[in-house]
Amino acid sequence: MSQPSYKTPQEMAQDYIAEHRVNQMFSSILSALMMHKPKDPVNFIQNTLDEVKLVGVENVDWETFVYDLHPYRDPKRLDLIKDNSIFQQEAKKEEEAQSQATSTAYKPDVFKLTEPRSATSGKGTRLSDDL
Repeated sequence: MSQPSYKTPQEMAQDYIAEHRVNQMFSSILSALMMHKPKDPVNFIQNTLDEVKLVGVENVDWETFVYDLHPYRDPKRLDLIKDNSIFQQEAKKEEEAQSQATSTAYKPDVFKLTEPRSATSGKGTRLSDDL
């Protein structure tokens, strides 16, 4: 019979922090704080924590609040500079996925509502002849 494993208080604290993604949350807030450099850091942290509550801590990582600040993610840069960077490859994949989604969209069969009668059918090859 195996004995129950005993966890130290430090291990229990580490488990708690990992389970609730506290490190990821604070990494994200600190990253945003360093990049934005607000005049009122306490208010900024409070507002960022409010955003964490909205999106959910499980959806937060270190770049959540600085994602759009990365120069490689700038749409103008992606249009002008073609350097095959990871971000360029991401943009290509997104474009391909979008074009594939639109190309597989439903396309109805198109047919002509009026077709000319063949010359071999004889009399009445035009509407005006039938009248």
